[in-house]
Amino acid sequence: MEKTFPSGMKEIIFPDGAIKYLHPDGKEETTFPDGTVVRVVNGVKILEMPNGQKEIHTNNYKVRFYNASTNISLSQVWVFAVKV
Repeated sequence: MEKTFPSGMKEIIFPDGAIKYLHPDGKEETTFPDGTVVRVVNGVKILEMPNGQKEIHTNNYKVRFYNASTNISLSQVWVFAVKV
């Protein structure tokens, strides 16, 4: 099902329960039934997963962040970056 709002934003609801918002400025946000959220802003894709992991994808690299364990004071730990 697709709705268009007066602001120009579109909401698309998929049969699997995923919801995608397309904003007039080109931003996209998709929420999946498992709680994963994918945002696309200026060509940068940001994935936020329910377990706290986060990925950032650009044309030049991909980075994944994991939540730090409770005995580490840092809130996130950089794990890898791959040039694509």
